[in-house]
Amino acid sequence: MQILIGFLVLLSTMFLICTFFPKDAIPWLLGDTSYADMGSKVITDGIIRASQYVVTIIVIYGFLSIVPSQGFKMTVIGQRTLYVYLLHGFIIKTIQTIVSDDTLSGISNHYLTLMVFSLGVCVLLGNYLIQKYTRPLIELRL
Repeated sequence: MQILIGFLVLLSTMFLICTFFPKDAIPWLLGDTSYADMGSKVITDGIIRASQYVVTIIVIYGFLSIVPSQGFKMTVIGQRTLYVYLLHGFIIKTIQTIVSDDTLSGISNHYLTLMVFSLGVCVLLGNYLIQKYTRPLIELRL
């Protein structure tokens, strides 16, 4: 039952964000911009930001409720998340440099393509060979 609730929380959040979230409100979502820089100085803006934090906590619960407690094939890649986290920027920045902004804007609405690409990057960077050859750089064992 807990897994079902987790999936429902995640799916409903994705649906609501894809349907109702305005594109010009990205600074609100990231929370790294002050209210004045976003052109807003109303006291209720703090309530909006606080409600975003509450929704974030609910989504974290939804995600953690679907995380399995036993090992699977993908768990091996999950053990190498440091490599995926540190190295994915090289792939993303290379794509941003090579591919035009118009093409990237066109792809940004194709969520299935983005999900498959993200999974591919995770599988590629979570590979044993990547870990083997980048371990001296990433883990800096002395």
